[in-house]
Amino acid sequence: MSLKGLRPLSLFVASALLSFEGASAGQSGVQFLGSKKLDYSEEQPILGISSIRYDKTHNQFILLSDDTGAVPNYYNKNGRSRYYLVPEETLITSKGVVKNNKTFLATSGSLIKEVDIEPNDTVHWTQNGHIDTEGFDFLGDDAFLVASEQSATYPLNWVSPWIRIPGWNIHSTLLKVGRDGSLLGAYHYPKEFSNTGWRFDWKIPHWVPFIYDIEYNWHSDDPDRKGVKRNRGFETVTHIPGSHDYLAITEQSLLQDDLHWDHSKGTTPSRVLRFSMTEAANMVSAVVKPDIQYHYQPTAVPGGLYDPLRDVIVQSISDAQAINDHQFLVIEKNYVKAANRKTVNYSYSEVYLVDLDNPLPPAPEDDGSNLNENNGETTSLPVLRKQRLLSTRDFEKTFPDFKRINIEGVTLGPDGENGSKLLVLVTDNGANSPKPRSTDVIFFKVPAKLFKMQ
Repeated sequence: MSLKGLRPLSLFVASALLSFEGASAGQSGVQFLGSKKLDYSEEQPILGISSIRYDKTHNQFILLSDDTGAVPNYYNKNGRSRYYLVPEETLITSKGVVKNNKTFLATSGSLIKEVDIEPNDTVHWTQNGHIDTEGFDFLGDDAFLVASEQSATYPLNWVSPWIRIPGWNIHSTLLKVGRDGSLLGAYHYPKEFSNTGWRFDWKIPHWVPFIYDIEYNWHSDDPDRKGVKRNRGFETVTHIPGSHDYLAITEQSLLQDDLHWDHSKGTTPSRVLRFSMTEAANMVSAVVKPDIQYHYQPTAVPGGLYDPLRDVIVQSISDAQAINDHQFLVIEKNYVKAANRKTVNYSYSEVYLVDLDNPLPPAPEDDGSNLNENNGETTSLPVLRKQRLLSTRDFEKTFPDFKRINIEGVTLGPDGENGSKLLVLVTDNGANSPKPRSTDVIFFKVPAKLFKMQ
């Protein structure tokens, strides 16, 4: 187990952009309280943050990085999968108000702790390059359940000349990780959620001029192939309070859902699985079978935000957190990209309240008739009801960075006054970007009334 010690937070926390008094309110009564920036260094690279949770027991925020141990970061080092422990008092007051300090001084005594997730040769297929830590939640008092989006993340990796060849199988897993970073178990989804593909990369370091990355992808042309898409698998996992159940949600739709979905109904849905960890949590390896499945349908991007002749829309689910026994929060990310899919012209994110109770039934034409002959699987699933809590579009004048940041994580912080909730988002600054931005931890005050489904 590797614990990289404690270092002064002044190395990593930059100024708050807004004070509480300067907060701005959206149409629904949600208030944007401000943002804290976490800087990075080669010694402590706070890069590639993919999820956030508030740990009420220890009064801290936990930030998970999606580094894989096999991809060079900004400093041309293979960043290990890891998480950071950020004390609550360094970011907000006891009343949930974002602190307005220009910087945190070295004498403040505030500290960040970095914990590496250690590869474990006794747990099958969890070495560096085989895990892709994207989301997490608590698994009891002493461990986390981590969503590893895909296992085919560069099993072979030559740092020079930066050639990477991933394996064939593309499937998401769940990892049991101790609070000390020890990898204690790996759990797998049934085979209908796996896929077969191959990818070749020649990744050029950002400091090499006039030479660009090369990428080649191959996948089967079988029209009936099933499973998660590469780098679009089970992005998040969240614990349902008061139970041993968890929800796992795909970043985008499964291949079989793409095939059977009636696109006249709107955007293709992500798949939501509800499963129990009662037995699996005590095992080193197990298959977790969903007890219930749902569809979650992202909201379409308004037509006025893009040119259908020149732009490409990319939508995804980046994180979710259950807040009680029947409701959870979801982040929907929306990118308006140029036709080459590399240039982002505009982006925004929205947070939705989702209800597990009384989902919308499948449409009559999809009432179970779409059964796979091999395993009886159906792509006809109830669609979860939702309502929007906030959109970053409402706060772009106050915080223009919303137009270009990549929001990856969501959590509820400590309760605010008058029953209000502190909603916290975190950004992914791109671990291997030419010049990564600082990580933003963003705070909103949400009235209690908005947590009731209309």
